[in-house]
Amino acid sequence: MSIKDGTGALTSEAPVASVAVPKQVSQRAQPMVGTIGLLIVAVVFVILGLVWSPQTSLVVLGPITTFALPVLALCAIWWGGWPFAKSGRSVSGLANTVMIVVIGLVLTGVGLLIVGHFNVKGIFSANAAAQNSKGVLTTFPFTVPIAAAVFVAMLQLTFVSGKWPLHKMRPASSGFAALLLSWVIGTAAYFLATNWNSVPVAARTALGIRNGVGPMNAIDFTALLLCIVVYQMGFFVLFKGWPFAGIKNTGARLIASHLGTIAGGWITFFVLLNGFKWHDPVIVGVCGSIIAAIFLVAMLFETWPFQDEEPSGNRLGAAILAVVVTCCLYFGLRALGQATGTWSQAPVELWIGVSGLNYIAAVVILHYAVWGRWPLEPPMPPPG
Repeated sequence: MSIKDGTGALTSEAPVASVAVPKQVSQRAQPMVGTIGLLIVAVVFVILGLVWSPQTSLVVLGPITTFALPVLALCAIWWGGWPFAKSGRSVSGLANTVMIVVIGLVLTGVGLLIVGHFNVKGIFSANAAAQNSKGVLTTFPFTVPIAAAVFVAMLQLTFVSGKWPLHKMRPASSGFAALLLSWVIGTAAYFLATNWNSVPVAARTALGIRNGVGPMNAIDFTALLLCIVVYQMGFFVLFKGWPFAGIKNTGARLIASHLGTIAGGWITFFVLLNGFKWHDPVIVGVCGSIIAAIFLVAMLFETWPFQDEEPSGNRLGAAILAVVVTCCLYFGLRALGQATGTWSQAPVELWIGVSGLNYIAAVVILHYAVWGRWPLEPPMPPPG
């Protein structure tokens, strides 16, 4: 099961992570705290996703925020508010948010260096196509696959493994180890599984791209990873570890959990790509919407109004609600993106995916687990 520390941050004391919230808290506080939280999330989404123009948000902020996602998981779940946990929710939330942003920027530079070479223009350029034509390697789209791979590895360690085998270490040490291990796994997966053969050799040489040796196009790989995240979050956030939590043997539970999430993601990706003939941007957009819907339903509203049902009925109700919210998000964001942006560099569906994952789901985690729902009633147990 999952517990909350004094800052409201999520921690875990079992091999299978869960973000369950005590019923008595939800019954007392929902749907009011969820509705107010939704307004906070909406304001942050507008700032990140629309103020700069949607296309600029995708090209500039998209890679940076993706590199910051593992750091968000680190602060919210592994560190439990450390090193600012005793400073109060508002101060701790602000300090941790600044730390997430700063480390995310640094890791963006690291990712650019691994993929090719570091350059400041490549990080902050709003016109990736123009910069690439000049031989300047940009973060979008070239660092997005490795950022996504690191993030998925972090989620596997955090939720699917329940922090195993790092759970016996001190929180600060285990968090650092998890982030480092995620980068090792993500980087290895990126080079061994992907390639940029779709980019002409002359262009790759001019940009200085280190091409992987894998069989998969790097953009396809990114879409596949988002499919895996849907299963990670579906099983371990929306369904609170079901069906794997019922497996008593730790080894068997971990094997089943990893196989279930990864195999589910692979099968779903290939069915959508080859069966439904969905292009990668559409897969990314739909998956990002699903992930955002899961966090809105399971964390922001704590599965309200399905809190008094039997577990199976609660899961069914939450799943149906997540499907409805997914449809609203996807089609609503697509209409909003088409009305407010010009999509000369990338299709609007990529912005939908980034918005769902980085500007909605991540902000829900930030609001709930890093800020402890400040200034609203904190998750149980109360701070202090």
